[in-house]
Amino acid sequence: MNNKIITKKQQDKMIYLRNDDRNETMIYLNRQYFNKIIIMMSLLIAGFVIGTVYAVNPLTDKAVFPGWGDYNFNSYSGYLPVGTELRQLHYVFLESQSNPSTDPVVLWLNGGPGCSSLLGLNEEIGPFVMVDEDRKFKKNPYPWNARANLLFLESPAGVGFSLNKDDSYVYNDENSGQDNYQAILAWFQAFKQFQRNRFFIAGESYAGMYIPYTAKAIVDGNKSASLKIPLEGILIGNGLLVSDQQKRFTALQEYFLRRNFMPPTATNTIRKICSVKPDSIKCLLAQSQFEEICLGSNINIYNVYGYCKDDTTPDFLKPKTNSGKQIRYPYVSWYEGNNFQKVGNSGAPCSDFGPITEYYNNAQVQEALHILERPYFWSACNMEINQAYNISKSGSYQLLPLLSQAGVRILIYSGDQDAIVSVVDTEQSINVIPGIQELDSWTPWGNTDLDLAGWVTKYNYLKFVVVRGAGHMVPEDQRQNGFEMFDSFIYDNELPKYH
Repeated sequence: MNNKIITKKQQDKMIYLRNDDRNETMIYLNRQYFNKIIIMMSLLIAGFVIGTVYAVNPLTDKAVFPGWGDYNFNSYSGYLPVGTELRQLHYVFLESQSNPSTDPVVLWLNGGPGCSSLLGLNEEIGPFVMVDEDRKFKKNPYPWNARANLLFLESPAGVGFSLNKDDSYVYNDENSGQDNYQAILAWFQAFKQFQRNRFFIAGESYAGMYIPYTAKAIVDGNKSASLKIPLEGILIGNGLLVSDQQKRFTALQEYFLRRNFMPPTATNTIRKICSVKPDSIKCLLAQSQFEEICLGSNINIYNVYGYCKDDTTPDFLKPKTNSGKQIRYPYVSWYEGNNFQKVGNSGAPCSDFGPITEYYNNAQVQEALHILERPYFWSACNMEINQAYNISKSGSYQLLPLLSQAGVRILIYSGDQDAIVSVVDTEQSINVIPGIQELDSWTPWGNTDLDLAGWVTKYNYLKFVVVRGAGHMVPEDQRQNGFEMFDSFIYDNELPKYH
């Protein structure tokens, strides 16, 4: 769609029309009328909505995504009940472009907590992607459904199009894992033809917490459930494993120091003096310099060697705080007390969710995807859930040995240009896993074009892959290398060594 300025006349209308680049009329709901409409709708149909569970059905859930163009695989969009009629998770399912009846099923989860997995679908691993300011979908040359069936869950309940009418619901990692497990069960019960396909869970960022807790719920549930989920492996990209903020800050600092973002004198002071005399004048000055250079500047924290993008989300589509101020999307919970946490007029630092936000708030798109309670205000990240979420103090790293011992294969991968959950952060998190043993260290691997793609370290419980030249969103930054890493893991092949 084009990026025309909204006129004052349009702002005063409840619904207004805009033309896209193909001169097709697109319908938009003015944000200021959204709450009024929802309240009226709730009064009229509250008894029906609360008392009725959406029945997942492959026949009625079949959907065609507007703007994707022609494609030759089946796609679905609907809702999955999770334990109570008050919570339903929105899902999208794309069949494999190769052999859907035998190819693995892969669940994808984005992080936050509170961010939509449709970001992963439409910007990272899906067959059609919308990149940055572009309002058009383009074919992804390396879609993850090339050789796998892809399932996306907007989780936890309340994120994206998912519904949560349970005011007593507690947002935490254990409940998220259990709800995801219930949704997966409901999906396999509806899509019976995939019950024998190998199953994987993949994701990034705060999904480093979601994925192990979901996998643990599956492993525990399989012990007594009549329907066994054929979980074979998990893939965690730039994922949060340890939730201790002080440890994470130390790892963040070491990451920037290794990459020469600081003057040599300040680097030496932080490494030699701050570890012994953290309250000394020299240390405090060096720490202040670090915060100014690395945390207070316009560095793209998702890709430290990349450039920042302006957020193009129209003001009427931006979520608001209770005070009416526009909020920043966190995408991943950042470190407390720095500039990235402040309320501002843009989206996540250096990120633009404007195009995808406009797309999913389009009335025709919501109708095509069978969205309930239309018109529904969709946002990339739900700040209320993010702020209400109780992050596990114990992290998720302690679950990894239990999963490995249960036969679940584990791949942890990391883009080496990410500062949100850096390579150093991930390395240090792996090192505190109980019983972890390094077997083979930092072996270069190459892609099919014979280029250096990164490095592999093998442990007794897992494999750690570093993807060269990628930031926080590996499948977006390095599409070919991200796909080849993914494909080798789900088909249990070794990454080729780089020579």
